Amino acid sequence: MKVNWLGQRQELFPECETELAFLSNLAGFPNVCKLHTVLEDSMCKVIVMQYCENGSLAQILAKRKQLTELEVRCIGSTVLKLVDKLENEYILHRDICLEHLLIDQQGNI
Repeated sequence: MKVNWLGQRQELFPECETELAFLSNLAGFPNVCKLHTVLEDSMCKVIVMQYCENGSLAQILAKRKQLTELEVRCIGSTVLKLVDKLENEYILHRDICLEHLLIDQQGNI
């Protein structure tokens, strides 16, 4: 699991609530990081999410420098399927980039 600590940056709380609502609605969607729990008090909020052991696709590309054609096809197909599912839920992801494509222990996005 990964723990994100927002600390005392309360100006982030409204945006955070929107993100948390989306994540809650997407529970069970394949290829979406799982939200385990949220701990909060009046001063801080801690978000506990699925830990993606292999990091982001950007980190993998920085190490390996390139992917095979098969890997690119699999990644592209997975991302397109996920975007389609999100659009069916009337959710638009505004920042799909290599840094936001996280890879789990089995190598899945």
